[in-house]
Amino acid sequence: MAQTVADIMERSEQTVHCQSSIADAERLLASRGLSGAPMVSTDGHVLGVVSITDITRFRYEHAKEDPTDRMVFEIGTPVTITVSASATLQDAARDLSEHQVHRLVVVRGGVPVGIVTALDIVAQVARGNV
Repeated sequence: MAQTVADIMERSEQTVHCQSSIADAERLLASRGLSGAPMVSTDGHVLGVVSITDITRFRYEHAKEDPTDRMVFEIGTPVTITVSASATLQDAARDLSEHQVHRLVVVRGGVPVGIVTALDIVAQVARGNV
């Protein structure tokens, strides 16, 4: 049986509200050991992803700015690309490649339940699982 996205995804129902401060998002990701999280609107719709890379880039490019004064939606990567938890790894790899992104928000019933990254899929290929 082919592996699914649910088998390898970084499981987390943790989201970051688009109007959270960058500092709050950084603390949240660090405390949970997450590389990124879905960025959502007030009604819970996925607007994009905020990642450690986004935060690091902000800190480098805006070193003199206070990250508590800036909001996540200013630095997050806007996406509308999601993948079903039941999708195959091949489907996820195709989506990553076609859309030239590094991570996909995994949804189950339209609700974000995790993230799958290109590195997650590469690791499975290296282990001979794909």
